[in-house]
Amino acid sequence: MARQKQPADEPMTFGIMRRVGVQRLVAHCLNPSCRHEGLIDVSKFADDVEVSSLVRKVLCAKCGACGAHIDVRPNWKEQPLQLLTGKVWR
Repeated sequence: MARQKQPADEPMTFGIMRRVGVQRLVAHCLNPSCRHEGLIDVSKFADDVEVSSLVRKVLCAKCGACGAHIDVRPNWKEQPLQLLTGKVWR
């Protein structure tokens, strides 16, 4: 059975992220001379807090860029591997 997707009009919240196994955001500095990347632990935030509400507050620790110069997304790489068959192929 396929997993249901989040409706397109529903905002991404930290609660939704946690339900699928993601605990951190990944932030990329879009400044061409910087390109710094960092992880943001959001475990202290309530489940109903929207990811977009934190995006405006993120600041690059290396060059100080903020706002539209920072790309912030859930760190989907830490989501647990889901197997369709129940077998692990190596």
